[in-house]
Amino acid sequence: MANYSIEFKAQLIREYKKGEIGFKALAKKYNITRDTVRGIIRSYLPKQNNKRLAEIPTVLDMKEKEDDKVFSKSDKDFDYYKTAALYWQEYAKLLEKEVKENRKKKLKIQAISKVANINNISICKACEIAKIPRSSFYFNRNNNLKEKSDAEVMALIARLPETSRKRAGSKTKAKMIYQQFGITINHKRIARICKEYGLLARNRLKKHPKDYYVNKEEERKNLPKNELNREFSANEPFKKMCTDVSYFKTQSGWLYLSPTMDLYNRKIIAYSISKNNDNNLVSDMFRKLENFKLKGAMIHSDQGVLYTSKDYRKKLKDNKIKQSMSRRANCWDNACIEHFFGILKVESGYNEILKKKVLSFNETKKLIENYIEYYNNKRIQKNLGWHTPSSFCG
Repeated sequence: MANYSIEFKAQLIREYKKGEIGFKALAKKYNITRDTVRGIIRSYLPKQNNKRLAEIPTVLDMKEKEDDKVFSKSDKDFDYYKTAALYWQEYAKLLEKEVKENRKKKLKIQAISKVANINNISICKACEIAKIPRSSFYFNRNNNLKEKSDAEVMALIARLPETSRKRAGSKTKAKMIYQQFGITINHKRIARICKEYGLLARNRLKKHPKDYYVNKEEERKNLPKNELNREFSANEPFKKMCTDVSYFKTQSGWLYLSPTMDLYNRKIIAYSISKNNDNNLVSDMFRKLENFKLKGAMIHSDQGVLYTSKDYRKKLKDNKIKQSMSRRANCWDNACIEHFFGILKVESGYNEILKKKVLSFNETKKLIENYIEYYNNKRIQKNLGWHTPSSFCG
């Protein structure tokens, strides 16, 4: 866009002030568009009216206005702050009645309308305070298209059987309207309209014992801390261990693996495999750990429900095993066992096989068992000085 000098703009205003020439003639005279002339002249007119200038502004005055195009806080006049105070007062009153997030724009428009009814209050300033375009205010001020459309949908819902209106959910109502009237309506819209008219279906509420959530929160507060603190090394066997659960896809459902790794030599010292991810999976793995001298040892896990259960924590306490837990949603706190799951699925060939077919439960179990045998006795590791976990002696 062309940048016109202050002197040129002042010349346009002088000629326009005389009243002998209009926007179109000025545009033709200076070979510019009519909108450009109109914009230059009206940008220096007072905002209160659209009359011609009472006097020609000096070049200095126009230069100051040109430099202050951006409306800063220091330039805001008394009328602006007066309008702001009235607007927020009205908006706060309406907000107390309507706290729904999706109605905020409507509340802003109502507040501006009430402020505009007060004498000498500018709608432009009120829109600027509300941070909505002036065009949006004028378009939505008397716009009731949404209410009319919702009323039409409500009329269709009213034509449904009475039992369906009271008992059916929004998705069922949407399907019934399509089947009976051939009209497609989004179920979320139907849910919103039914909520406004008090026609939401009553669902069976899940009942919990008294203070259920309070006790749950107390249990979570009393969970073990991250005692391991990412110190994935140990000076002696069976002093620091980590465990977790991973799952594998099979033809008959999921296969769940629960191994325990000794952080002294990264050896899988015990594991259990099951079709169910329940307490028996962890209990079976723990029974195999009882063959080792674990008194005073530490076992680390995530905050899964299997490891926060009372039975599991009681077993650890009875065997004098210290429990450590990762922070919530932080897999890096249990990185060693997570890394083991990753290499197991890659190096055993499980990921490649899964691209072509799904193995049976027994085939997947055999695949895992063979890999754990290979991992413990044949797979050398750099951090173990290129020894296998079984042959590592510290």
